[in-house]
Amino acid sequence: MKKKIIYVFISVFVLYIAIISFCMYQTAHKSVPQNADYVLVLGSKVDGDQMSPSLKERVKTALSYLQANQQTKVIVTGGKGSDEEISEAEAAYRFLRKEGIKKNRIIK
Repeated sequence: MKKKIIYVFISVFVLYIAIISFCMYQTAHKSVPQNADYVLVLGSKVDGDQMSPSLKERVKTALSYLQANQQTKVIVTGGKGSDEEISEAEAAYRFLRKEGIKKNRIIK
């Protein structure tokens, strides 16, 4: 009886993981809506005052969207760790400003 319960539990768990994976796959492959009101960039590590590779990719993706959708604003987030010279939000802000995004489109 215990084995049967364990098999049922494992089967339900595997099915749950399969369903979640399928939903994530579908969501990841949806086309991005145009002219969103806002884009949110989540912070990630800053090395000194340089963005980490993950933060840089996030900000580059947002930049591409912002260039194609001129009415969209961006919210940049992220704090400042003890080993960081500037906050993650500030690093993203500086990058976007350097790339020509007007400051009235960026919310820190």
